[in-house]
Amino acid sequence: MVFPTRKERRSKAVEYRRTGFGLGQWSGEDIILAGGTRCPGFYGEGLARLRFDAYGVPELAASGNDHRKARVAVVELVCDVTGDEPRVVSLISIEVPRELRRRGYGRRVVEAVAGLAPDGLRITDIRRAADGFWLRMGVEMPPRVPGRRRDGVLPAPPVHAMAP
Repeated sequence: MVFPTRKERRSKAVEYRRTGFGLGQWSGEDIILAGGTRCPGFYGEGLARLRFDAYGVPELAASGNDHRKARVAVVELVCDVTGDEPRVVSLISIEVPRELRRRGYGRRVVEAVAGLAPDGLRITDIRRAADGFWLRMGVEMPPRVPGRRRDGVLPAPPVHAMAP
């Protein structure tokens, strides 16, 4: 019998819905990613760079559904937009407001995004100052080479099996 990990349970609980004007949102138990506005750049046929606001579900409830107080980050993702629902290919950037840093919001948002990439999440152009964060998240990165950008991969969580 195969039991899903915590991350897998959370990713299965995520629901996507279109909100109009070409936008949409993923709603999960912990994080909501809302928006999906297109950003400039060409990433390949059927791919688009999309910007989402990330809201904490507990923060949204505590603020009386005031989205201005509940936004915990902004993320830019490359998504395959050829299907009914965008499919996350890579994370380009995550920006947590300075006053909210070092409080777990970045980790929560990355875990939510990773749950949308069942084959693993590619992290693009990792800045030197963020190396520690990405290493603690479990991102596999090659050594730095001067003058070249550094990408990494957050592997998909393993499926844990138990004997019947």
